[in-house]
Amino acid sequence: GISQASDHWTKQASPNDIAGWVMGISDSTAGRVKWFTAPPDSLEPAGAALADRTPTLVTCTMTGGGTKTLFINGTQQGTTPGLPGIRYFGHEVASVGYLVPFRQNFVGDVAEILVFSAVDDFQRTLVEEYLQAKYALPNPPADGAPPTENLVLWLKADAGINPPLTETPVVGWEDQAPAGAHDGRARGTPLLAQGTFPNGSHPVVRFAGSSTGFDLAEATGLKLQNMSVYIVGSVDNSLAA
Repeated sequence: GISQASDHWTKQASPNDIAGWVMGISDSTAGRVKWFTAPPDSLEPAGAALADRTPTLVTCTMTGGGTKTLFINGTQQGTTPGLPGIRYFGHEVASVGYLVPFRQNFVGDVAEILVFSAVDDFQRTLVEEYLQAKYALPNPPADGAPPTENLVLWLKADAGINPPLTETPVVGWEDQAPAGAHDGRARGTPLLAQGTFPNGSHPVVRFAGSSTGFDLAEATGLKLQNMSVYIVGSVDNSLAA
C-alpha cells in the first residue's frame, strides 16, 4: 500500500498518536482493501475484497468536507460522510510497500500509482479510463492519458525505474508527476518484474514483505485533505501476513 503516517505509529498504541492516511490491505480480512485516515477512520467494504494475484484498479478519495469513498475497477464499493479532517503532526513519512519499516508490509505487485490533490468526478473518469485501457481491466475504453492538473505523485513501473532491469532489485523509483517531488528510495529488495494482465505482460514492482518498499521524498507535499489515490496492482494472499 501507500501510506503517510506519523512515526508515532511505531511507538505508541494510543489512537490519539495516529496521523496521516494509508491505502492498503485489511489487518483482519485477507485481500480486502483498507482506506484509512486519522483519527482512526477505516473504510473496508465487503465488496473491496481482491482476488488472489489478480490485477485490480483501486480508487480511494477523501474530500476536505469529510467524505471518504472507495471504488474497485471503477465501481463504488463504499462511502463514509461526515469525517473529521485528516490529522498531521508535522513529522510524517511517506512510503510505498510498507507503513514504516518493519510494520504493515505489503506482499504483491504494483504497476502504477497516481495521487491527486483534488477530488473530481471528471478527473476520476479520465484516470480510470486511462488505467483500464492500459492494463485491459474491466470495461476498458479507448487508450488515453491521465490529466496532470493537481497530479502530485505518479509512480509507474514502466518509467523511472532504476535500474530498469527485469528480476533485478530496484534502487530508485522516480516520480513522473509534473513537479517530480516524491522520488522513491528503495529499502530492502523490491524487484522489477513482469506481471500478467488480460492484455499481456506489463512491468510491475514486486513487494515480498519483510520491510521491502520505498521511502518517498518530500512527505510534506502529500499531507492532503482533498485527495484521489489510484493504484493498479495485485495482492498475494498466500504470502500476506
